[in-house]
Amino acid sequence: MLLERGTAAERFKLRHTGAEVEGNLSLQAKLRASFGLMLPLPEAEEEFRVADYFAAVAEAVAGLPRWQVQPDAIALGFFSFGKFLLYRDLDPAAWPTAAALLEHPAIAALLGPDTGFQDALPTLTDEAFLDNESTAHELHQVLDADSSQLLALLAVQEGRNLVIQGPPGTGKSQTIANLLAEAIGAGKKVLFVAEKMAALEVVQRRLENLGLGAACLELHSHKANKKALHDELRQTLSLGRPAPALADQVAQLPRYRAALNDYALAVNAPIGRSRRTFQQVVGELLRLNEERGPVELPRLAFTTLASWTDADAAHAEDQARRLQATLQKIGRPKSLLFWGSERLVLLPADQQALTHSLQAAQAAVAHLQTAAHALADHLCLPAPPDRAAAEALLPAARHAQLAPPLAGVAVADSAWTQRASQLQEMLRAGASHSALHQQHVATLLPEAWNQELLAERAALLSAGDKWWKFLSNDYRRAKKRLQSFWRGPLPDDAAALLPVVDAIHEARRLAQLVQEAGVWAAGLFGPAWQGLRSDWPQLRKVADYLGLTHQRVSQNQLPAALLSYLVQEPNPADITGPLAAVEASLAQHRATLQGVITALQLNEVRRFSSEGRLEFQPFAIQHAQLTGWMADVPALRLAVEWNNVAAATAEQLPELVVMAETWELAADHLAAAVRQTWLEFLQKQAYTQHPALRQFERASHEQTAARFREADEDSLYHNRVRAMQQHFSQLPNAQASGQMLLLRNEFAKKTRHLPLRQLMQQAGRAIQAIKPVFMMSPLSVASYLPRAPSNSTWWCSTKPRR
Repeated sequence: MLLERGTAAERFKLRHTGAEVEGNLSLQAKLRASFGLMLPLPEAEEEFRVADYFAAVAEAVAGLPRWQVQPDAIALGFFSFGKFLLYRDLDPAAWPTAAALLEHPAIAALLGPDTGFQDALPTLTDEAFLDNESTAHELHQVLDADSSQLLALLAVQEGRNLVIQGPPGTGKSQTIANLLAEAIGAGKKVLFVAEKMAALEVVQRRLENLGLGAACLELHSHKANKKALHDELRQTLSLGRPAPALADQVAQLPRYRAALNDYALAVNAPIGRSRRTFQQVVGELLRLNEERGPVELPRLAFTTLASWTDADAAHAEDQARRLQATLQKIGRPKSLLFWGSERLVLLPADQQALTHSLQAAQAAVAHLQTAAHALADHLCLPAPPDRAAAEALLPAARHAQLAPPLAGVAVADSAWTQRASQLQEMLRAGASHSALHQQHVATLLPEAWNQELLAERAALLSAGDKWWKFLSNDYRRAKKRLQSFWRGPLPDDAAALLPVVDAIHEARRLAQLVQEAGVWAAGLFGPAWQGLRSDWPQLRKVADYLGLTHQRVSQNQLPAALLSYLVQEPNPADITGPLAAVEASLAQHRATLQGVITALQLNEVRRFSSEGRLEFQPFAIQHAQLTGWMADVPALRLAVEWNNVAAATAEQLPELVVMAETWELAADHLAAAVRQTWLEFLQKQAYTQHPALRQFERASHEQTAARFREADEDSLYHNRVRAMQQHFSQLPNAQASGQMLLLRNEFAKKTRHLPLRQLMQQAGRAIQAIKPVFMMSPLSVASYLPRAPSNSTWWCSTKPRR
């Protein structure tokens, strides 16, 4: 019944809504329990007679005093018997023995001694990538769903019992709507029960808005009536098949999804052995660029960078901070007074020993400088500025010691090398001429060396070995002439005469050579040149010495100024003292400087780099360096501190130490340089690993995202159509099914005498074919469907889930 009025001035009117008339079930149960009285209930007839019913009630209470029926009285109120029906429905005695209430699997799991559902955990976990590792694309999803909602849909698809819980506004009713759409699309029957009407109405409105309301039957205990049920069934049966839509657009969705997922995965995937993602790396690089400002950070060439993890990078950055702290204290390592020292420990005794070594080295430098200057002055050479120049004095001095007497000799003349071959030929000729004279001095008279004896030689050759030679006038004349030059008797054997004749001829030839060379040789040798009477061994010594001197000068093995010294006809003995002093000073200089290097454990390559070792640097620099060290020996402690910090880092990260020692801004930005090197390496590695990052272009990516959104929205509509197509395919064929003919044409007539709940119970299977989703309160379930259909889905569990 409905109590209503049009305006506030009108009277209330009571109107029958068309719902079936029911008896007071609670009153019936109360009378039976308290008084043993059986109150009759109205019977479902085509025409309900109120007078007959009142007469039946009056007859039932006739035996009770003061009980009466007042036919014309009326009492208005809300009489809801749902709780009583629910109570009666849960009575185990009302259930068949073969299907006891507590033996139902769901009720046994909820209320049995071993409570809890024994379902296996869902196949997918929260870590699963749903786009690739699930069948989410097969769902009939009609509303947007996040990952947790999709996990719930997939768990239900697997047949799991579950509980979906969450605060208001987290999408529970949206998930339920998706679950109902999936059930419709899968051809399943669903009983949706909610305690509060608002929950039912929210889901029902969602389904109506999605076009899925035709598959839902809303049965609320105080609203449902047969006429509305008939109309709704008739309307659903008259629906046509939904037309397919947007299939082409939806077919593009996987391609769009794959492109976006590739980029999203690439941006969020850990890079290499790091746990950082690409977006984290880019963010950290941007923040680093802001922090460093205009400073240009170098890239460190770590050899083991490819095998680093985040822990290794953190360790390297920590080591860089340690180096920074030390640098901020001591300044640039290369600016340290004792830079290059590799000492790791400095004791007071070490400082004293170093002081003595520095003093000895400084004295040795002074002694060497003095001795070298003295020797250079003696040799008429420039004063040597360093040890190398001092050592270069030694070969010059030793060469000067070997000089033969050079009085009047043209020492500086270049002819000693330019005429070297002629000079050697002339000296050989002179020496050979002298040797021939010495060989035959006892045989020949001096005049013999000037004679022309060609005729005599010919006569000796032609007749000297003949027996008849005494008959030859030429032979007799030849012997006679030779006898005039011979000191003793002339040998009879012609073979003994010929070598002497040949020696005379050779001597004449050699004399001619010497005389021809004498034109220029006299200018070279000066007074020592006496022609054929010259002291040839002495001349050879002079020629060989000066030839070697000029040759070594031209090869820069001797200083050119040495020739000026030799022109002065020096006494070689005068060189001995200065030369010995330089040699001793050089030995002392080397020993004392090596003592300093050892005491400092000085790496001279690091300290002096291109300047070379301290030993060979200019004397002025050596003196200044040694003086500076002596002035502040305690400053060596700063180098020792740096060495210890650097040594701890150099074992694993030598590149870091090199950068700290060479980069001017290392004291403030070394750790940032390490961080940038690591992040840029990861960035490069990410580009190598993920083509999606290399191919990313913002405009095209945004276009793909927009197309994906459109296709995703189209897929939701497409899924609604698919679900309704599935529902339409399950609708009964009205021409082939007598039961549905009854529903369409005569259902109202045949069942109008039945209460709605009895109609539902008797025609439940047919109604489920038309309306697979039943939306009820728990009390409605008790009223209309006391036995859940075997193919229905029940949502109930004691096992919580997100």
